[in-house]
Amino acid sequence: MHASCSFRSRRYSESPRPSGAINLLHIVPASEEIYRKLLEVRDWNQVSIGGREILRIERFDAQGNYLGAWQDAGCNSILVNSVVIHAKGTPIP
Repeated sequence: MHASCSFRSRRYSESPRPSGAINLLHIVPASEEIYRKLLEVRDWNQVSIGGREILRIERFDAQGNYLGAWQDAGCNSILVNSVVIHAKGTPIP
């Protein structure tokens, strides 16, 4: 999945607070449940998406033989393990 979004930090306690836009976000759902929740997100929804940034994914076959790897090149790739839709259809002021 790809997403473009604006973001605001809710936990950042130091000034200046980060704000801005992420132009390309690669997201990998951690489960079928998370995938289904991500499909519910629409334009102008206010959401929180939690997870870990992915640096590298290594691929192996069923016998355990190494098949190769993919490494993030700065595109903000996230393994998503939580999705909360706070408000639907509400533009952020």
